Amino acid sequence: MENERKWRKIRFARHLSGLIKGTGLSRTQFAERAKVPFPWLQRATTEGITRLDCRGREHLDKIARWFGVNDVDRLWDRDFVAPPPWNTREARAGRFAEDLRRLVLERGEDAEPVRTVLRLIREAGGPQDEDRHDVETAAHA
Repeated sequence: MENERKWRKIRFARHLSGLIKGTGLSRTQFAERAKVPFPWLQRATTEGITRLDCRGREHLDKIARWFGVNDVDRLWDRDFVAPPPWNTREARAGRFAEDLRRLVLERGEDAEPVRTVLRLIREAGGPQDEDRHDVETAAHA
């Protein structure tokens, strides 16, 4: 048990440090821009965190929003992959796909917003008829 807690802290610190490093900002600059206390950020990126208290949750929610991480608990996952910077086409596509996935999960595949989005994708020259099933299946995933 103690060993797992240790590795959770290490994973968290590595994941958060990697996200911040990808911005090109120092920890101090990032803390300022993300509006989180620098001492907390320094501790989180060097010592890690095993679980969240109320204050930590608030700080992490701000950081998650900054990076577009939908579930802050993913920062402890072994297979966490940081999303690419927002200013890349790949990142925007990934985030749009995640938004569509959440919409399908929340409202169902036959909900009007989902049907409209899929129709617009097809009209915009999206996947052809034989690939439509793949797109709709992906939306259901």
